[in-house]
Amino acid sequence: MKYVVKDINLEDGLIRRKKIPVLILNKEWKILFEEYMTKDMLKSAKELREMLSEEKQSELQLKIIRKQKKQLMEKILLLSEEINNSEKKESINKMEETKEQILEINKKIDELEYNLEILPKKIENLNLSLLKDTINIAYGDIKEGGSKMKT
Repeated sequence: MKYVVKDINLEDGLIRRKKIPVLILNKEWKILFEEYMTKDMLKSAKELREMLSEEKQSELQLKIIRKQKKQLMEKILLLSEEINNSEKKESINKMEETKEQILEINKKIDELEYNLEILPKKIENLNLSLLKDTINIAYGDIKEGGSKMKT
């Protein structure tokens, strides 16, 4: 069975204003459409899963890295106090190393925050594409008499 309908012109602005759940996570959508998915839909669903996983990983990494940064900042304060009060020369080297670590962490934080900024839009666009494909299948089923997708 093949469902091919002309590309349906959906108003993206209207759809974007509505809060559309991520289809591959929606139980009802899975029940109705999973067995009728086209190759493109399967590819989109796989990409969507990967993006959701990447988003989750980025959030987790960001949390861990921020915690590390906080610990390093506390270490800088202690080393700074040591340098000012006891004039320990080795503390200066430790402080420089810690400073370099913080700079590296800041770069990682920037990368993760950027990733977390763009991923939701990519996820939304891919989900919208999947929604359009889903609508094409539903319309195709309606044209054929609606016998395939009964709940």
